[in-house]
Amino acid sequence: MSMVLLLNYGHDTFRKLSDQRRPKQLQKRALELCNVCGENYEEKVKLQQIDGIVDTISNENKLKFDLVILDGDTLPHFGCSGDISRSIKHRTYNDADIHFYILYDEGHFSPILDIKQFLNVRAFCPKCMCSFHHTEAFQKHECQKCVEIIDRAPKKYRKWS
Repeated sequence: MSMVLLLNYGHDTFRKLSDQRRPKQLQKRALELCNVCGENYEEKVKLQQIDGIVDTISNENKLKFDLVILDGDTLPHFGCSGDISRSIKHRTYNDADIHFYILYDEGHFSPILDIKQFLNVRAFCPKCMCSFHHTEAFQKHECQKCVEIIDRAPKKYRKWS
């Protein structure tokens, strides 16, 4: 159900799906997603199945995205800046511009709709998985992925804005 919410976030249907008074809409969409992905709705999703599910969704919807599943037990304290890569339980590497985040806590998946709000920081780099309290630090940071992207960009786009 977390994937259904993330895939519909920002669309008109999101409000209806996230309304706890109408769980049948969300269950229906989750069942449809399971059928498309060839998964059993009655069984819990295992981390080994995630890559296949993401690939199927990407192919069916022509939507390229990366999915990061964070472990709730190893996340840093609320409001701490820094690297959260130690908390990654699973990650897909599709080199996409769209990033979805899911919290895995006590055997339950929950969608993270805004990673910056969730971490209580002002900026977040999805390439190196670092969070920042100050946007100036984010603009000046150079992770290996960001350096590679900047090096390939035309000179007028090399500065972070």
